[in-house]
Amino acid sequence: MAVSAAPLDAALPWIETALDLDAAAAPLTAGLRSDALPSAPYRLESARLARHKPGRRALIEYSVVDRDGIRHGVLLKGRARGLDRRTIELHDTLAPTAQHGWTVPRALGVIPEFQGWLQERHVGQPGFGALAGPDGATVARAVGAALAGFHHAAVTERRHLLAAELDSTVRHLAGLAAREPALGPRLDRIQGALVRRSNGIPAGPLRLLHRDFYPDQFLIEGTNVVLLDLDLHAMGDPALDLGNFVGHLIEHDIRTGSNLGRLGTPFLDGYRRAGGWTDDGAIEGFLVLTLARHIVLSTTIPGRGHTTLALVDRCEQRLIGAP
Repeated sequence: MAVSAAPLDAALPWIETALDLDAAAAPLTAGLRSDALPSAPYRLESARLARHKPGRRALIEYSVVDRDGIRHGVLLKGRARGLDRRTIELHDTLAPTAQHGWTVPRALGVIPEFQGWLQERHVGQPGFGALAGPDGATVARAVGAALAGFHHAAVTERRHLLAAELDSTVRHLAGLAAREPALGPRLDRIQGALVRRSNGIPAGPLRLLHRDFYPDQFLIEGTNVVLLDLDLHAMGDPALDLGNFVGHLIEHDIRTGSNLGRLGTPFLDGYRRAGGWTDDGAIEGFLVLTLARHIVLSTTIPGRGHTTLALVDRCEQRLIGAP
């Protein structure tokens, strides 16, 4: 069976081997934990390059058939920096204990020669589609409740605080202002207002954060919310995940003309009802940081250039009260 063509990537030299069914079969079988899948031995049926960020990471999707003829989806997550043992440990901690309507994929093993680890593939409705459906408000509440459970589920040594988030955003805005002089004065005003707003954000409790939580980071699988891509997890202010999620809904409205921004309210309601800690000022502060980051992203991601000025307008309105 043909497999996806492998791009040349010197930082991820194993991609071609990982996509070759004959070459990948032995490392995959050896890398799977003994209790990962039922009914060994396994046959590798297909391999597909699902995502690739050149020089950084790749996601490969395998279809594995066990001796009973049952197919299992297995994902290989590899990165140039090497095996991500911290995230594997988090999945091992959360997968057996996740409850109350949410879960995370199980870690299934490691393949050191592919600089990556294996996890089970869940099949569910992608987040944006689920929110856009007729039960969008119900989904948003369930996702808020799932995030509250995640925030209380574990502790890690890594920290990510407001100062780092603010510094990164201001630095990227300054770079854009240098490249786009016509926008410079407006971006300068936004930078100053972000600093002033951030100085007024009250410190929240330290909770386990996702750090990149938006609708692409969950699936709806039956009655469960499956949380994905925990690679950036760290301890920090829960308002970061909340503001980031709502900010992405607003950006999606600006970019596509959807009406998902209205679901920020049921999302936060679901979070609060599940015992999550919230502070409206902190959520707003992180929300506008998310919108400001999207100003920069709109100039680098193909197909988003039409949103740049609208995002600048929205940041000014929320930060400065511009008409």
